[in-house]
Amino acid sequence: MKQYLLFLLLLIGCTNSNKAGLENEEGVKNIDGFKFAAHALDDTTLFKEFHIVPLETNNDSYIRKISRIYRTNDDIYILDQELDKLIIFDTNGNYRRKIENIGYGPHEYLSLMDFCLDTEKEEIILMCDRPYKIMRFKYDGQYVDEIKNTDLFGNVVMNDGYIYCNRIDSDKSDLNEYEISYMSTDGESRGNILERRENITNKTYNRGSFLNRSKYIYYTRRFDNRVYQITKGKFTEKYWLDFGKFNVPEHLSGEQNFKKFIAECEDNKYIYSITEFVENEKYIMFLTNQAICLYDKDTETFTGYPIINNTEYKIGSNTFLANGNDENSIFTTIDPAILYMLEDVAEYNENIASLFEKVKEDDNPILFFYQFKLSKEIFSDMI
Repeated sequence: MKQYLLFLLLLIGCTNSNKAGLENEEGVKNIDGFKFAAHALDDTTLFKEFHIVPLETNNDSYIRKISRIYRTNDDIYILDQELDKLIIFDTNGNYRRKIENIGYGPHEYLSLMDFCLDTEKEEIILMCDRPYKIMRFKYDGQYVDEIKNTDLFGNVVMNDGYIYCNRIDSDKSDLNEYEISYMSTDGESRGNILERRENITNKTYNRGSFLNRSKYIYYTRRFDNRVYQITKGKFTEKYWLDFGKFNVPEHLSGEQNFKKFIAECEDNKYIYSITEFVENEKYIMFLTNQAICLYDKDTETFTGYPIINNTEYKIGSNTFLANGNDENSIFTTIDPAILYMLEDVAEYNENIASLFEKVKEDDNPILFFYQFKLSKEIFSDMI
């Protein structure tokens, strides 16, 4: 059962990691005082507005699960990793086109892992895992070229003219000992950063992406309370997230029974995973294996919430999706099949009733697009 060992790095790795590839630790901010809230996070306390986007459903646009999402001024780009396709809608949810080039031939792939947008060139960057390569397309779907990879990558983001990818296998190899690789847009390698840890289990399930771009590029990983920031190929430790009594305790560091480890984490709300990290001038927001977490920079409060509650529709979500390249907005979703479980509610909730007119039970997910209140906007509300 060696593959289930979590080793001392589970805990000690959160305090004594290998700093290779990192700049000095000056300026690392400790965020503590964490607590769980028993109540939902009401959208009106955090967001200035939201828009509902029912996504058109047809044979080409059907979505099983949203893995990554980017919204531009004109379009919404959605990756369905399970169906290995990228679907593009306009900002009202009308289907426009898709990229689904599944096959063994030129310009084709067998499966996808992730995508991002090159906003300067107006290109889509697709990360394929069968075969290992990056494919580029224009926004209109026209194929541009592809870059062969030798490693299996999980996420891809772009900034400052570089493409950044994180390796998803956790065992150190002789070929490459680093977690992050970055390259130029034409595929020329520029370097590797952050030494890999040994013997970190791949058996845990994580919602969301570890490598995200909002204002900056951020990287998080399982069993590590640090948040790393990447700027022009330089890798710095930006935040230490202290969950207090909900940090994974040292006695679990050598636990060989993986099921027991997960059960104890669930029973005690231990946090071992940080994904979908978003930061703007007022808030830090991210997902964990236990809650949606929010840090308010103005009040210095650090809270985990079970759900985000839409106060207008009385609908909650226990997860969210970062909006790629934009630190001031996020998405939540609701499956119409879940919505149709609220048919009785529609009798006295006009907003819910209106959704029944827009979607069928087996339609695509409904997007809730939220825009954050910023500090100056909150101040103006108080005047």
